Amino acid sequence: MKSSWIFALIFLCGCTSGCGRKSLELTDVLVQQAGTNESDDARLCKGFSVTNEEAAQFFGKAVRITEEQRHDYIWGWGAPCWIRGAAKLNGLPVKWELGVGGVAEIHLQSGESIAMADPSQKDADAE
Repeated sequence: MKSSWIFALIFLCGCTSGCGRKSLELTDVLVQQAGTNESDDARLCKGFSVTNEEAAQFFGKAVRITEEQRHDYIWGWGAPCWIRGAAKLNGLPVKWELGVGGVAEIHLQSGESIAMADPSQKDADAE
């Protein structure tokens, strides 16, 4: 009986090790800057942009990921394109950076960072 309860809990959460990895609620999401890293691949960034609303939508569906999970996304952090901005998390100001491959990082005032990713951008060959 106990094992069926645990299975039900895992099933309802939709995960085995990260039931708490739900999206974070960012408010006042503001795009501030777009750019590229110096790279031969920078030409791939032409046209990469997002609006404030699109950035807010991304963070609304993104989930927390671990450093080890970054490789599960097509570009992980290897993409030369980025968008930077600001927002509020629990009323506190934060900075964020979004990469072209659906991976982002939220930078807290404490100096800590939270990695986020859009589950729909996960590499089909991952895992």
